[in-house]
Amino acid sequence: MREMAAEELLEAVEEEKRLQHELFRTLLPKDEADERDCILEVRAGTGGEEASLFAMDIFKMSGGCSCFAGSNVCCDPWSVLSTNFILLCYRYEKYSQNNGWKFDTIDIMESAVKGYKEASGTISGSGVYGKLKFESGIHRVQV
Repeated sequence: MREMAAEELLEAVEEEKRLQHELFRTLLPKDEADERDCILEVRAGTGGEEASLFAMDIFKMSGGCSCFAGSNVCCDPWSVLSTNFILLCYRYEKYSQNNGWKFDTIDIMESAVKGYKEASGTISGSGVYGKLKFESGIHRVQV
């Protein structure tokens, strides 16, 4: 009886995975642009010099400096930004390495305290736009 229940549980778990995959495929249909490269832009918003330092951190996480060469935007495009930048940077770097993407800096406009007022870069590789097309919005440090 236990063996039958364990077998049914295994089948149910496999069916759940299959249905989840089917649901995601249905809700997010393939776009012709999904295989294209993209351009990342990061701008400091309201907050003065502190905002420019945060913008610099975000851009560096994305691969815009030598310490994260070859990185892309994020480990998990839907993850929530936290103030633990070491963990977040590591996750961003690992995601790009796993996908084999390339990051090239286009332009950086520094602020007075060596943060970034604006920064942009190209991200190229297989399926870049498809993975990152929902990355947008305002990210901020919350204390």
